[in-house]
Amino acid sequence: MLHIVNLPFLHRDTMLQALRFCLLGAGAKMQAANRKQLVPTLVELLASPEDSTRAAASGCVGVLCSFLPDEELAALLIQDLLGRVGWMKSSLIL
Repeated sequence: MLHIVNLPFLHRDTMLQALRFCLLGAGAKMQAANRKQLVPTLVELLASPEDSTRAAASGCVGVLCSFLPDEELAALLIQDLLGRVGWMKSSLIL
């Protein structure tokens, strides 16, 4: 797991924005081992209590989805995003 989860949220959000733009430029060249380490971290950050962190993480996930092979994309969507609603519950305001 990457250590970005433990950073103060302003630093974390800045790093996520930088990551998003790196993925835009070079995401197609990312190795599978790096993707497999990055995806769980980004999914975990979708459950952050900070709105800005959730938005930045979702931007990274969206960009990453455009470069994932079909098998990894299906796994991400089914297992991590659609199959687990826990991250959605934390962002709902009742």
